[in-house]
Amino acid sequence: TISIRRRVIPRLATIIAGLLFLFLMFALCSCAGWSTGSLVVEGMEKIYVPFFQNDTYYRGLEEHLTRAVINRINERTDLFLVDKSSAEMIIEGRIIKYEERVLSEAQRNRILESSATTTVAVQLIRASDRTVIKESVLVDTAEFYEALGEDLETSQIESFRVLAAKIVSIVEKSF
Repeated sequence: TISIRRRVIPRLATIIAGLLFLFLMFALCSCAGWSTGSLVVEGMEKIYVPFFQNDTYYRGLEEHLTRAVINRINERTDLFLVDKSSAEMIIEGRIIKYEERVLSEAQRNRILESSATTTVAVQLIRASDRTVIKESVLVDTAEFYEALGEDLETSQIESFRVLAAKIVSIVEKSF
């Protein structure tokens, strides 16, 4: 029994030390990235968001996406929406691709499950000299299920909310 104790106790101590180390690392890493202040740089707080352009045949998407971006800025940032002449930054966007896909059908071609994928090209521009600060192409796919009472419109709304969050994060991460 003494030889078993000599082998088990050091292993147990090593395991406990390893678990304690992992716990401490997790605790330290989980605190990283939190901030109580604004993520936007001083002097770049006024932003203009013109209506996004739409290169697809689906009309009205640009209006819904622009509204989602404006709502996200108002709800989640310290930025001030202003007209073009007062802006320090401009977010310009273009819907470059939109696809609807049927994922499953019932009898008589009744759609049970479908998806919509939206691809948007976005530019963050310094208003004073029209310098492009950041460019990005963003994609989001939203699915809807008829059995849950969802339809294409509800999936578009959710997809545009996700895209708006990604677009606004470009503004915050650019500084």
